[in-house]
Amino acid sequence: MKRLSKAFNIVTDVIFFLVMILLVIYIVISFSAKFSNGVPSYFGYSYVRVMSNSMKASGISKGDIVVLKRVYVSELKEGDVIAYYFYDGPSPNFTGQPSENPLDFKTNQEAHKTTIIFHQIASKKVDKDGNTWFKTYGTSNINKITGEIEYDDWWVRADYVIGIY
Repeated sequence: MKRLSKAFNIVTDVIFFLVMILLVIYIVISFSAKFSNGVPSYFGYSYVRVMSNSMKASGISKGDIVVLKRVYVSELKEGDVIAYYFYDGPSPNFTGQPSENPLDFKTNQEAHKTTIIFHQIASKKVDKDGNTWFKTYGTSNINKITGEIEYDDWWVRADYVIGIY
């Protein structure tokens, strides 16, 4: 009986220390993401709260907490639902004319750079400067008269993408 009790104590101690280590890792990742103006990522996955109803037609409503998977930009395609930081920089340079490169969201601490948007990819292009861009839309943004999706020429640069839904 003593051996069983001693073995039980060892197992519970190991489990306790493993839980404590995971808790410390969670706290470190969360705080480092907060201070770098980013979204915490745990083993390639993040969780984010949805702040609008623009994707309600796809089953993603305001207030939902969704899990995102980090992916390479090359893996993203039309129809994918992505989350990205609000982009208000210059438009994509598809014409070959020189364009100004906006500040990166990670180093620019302006409040609007923390807004996260969920949209579906309509198309993907690479501009003359080598930047990948996604034209996106909210699936709930459908014109009630024509039934067509209203895009508003919404382009986002690939380095603003957080992950795929």
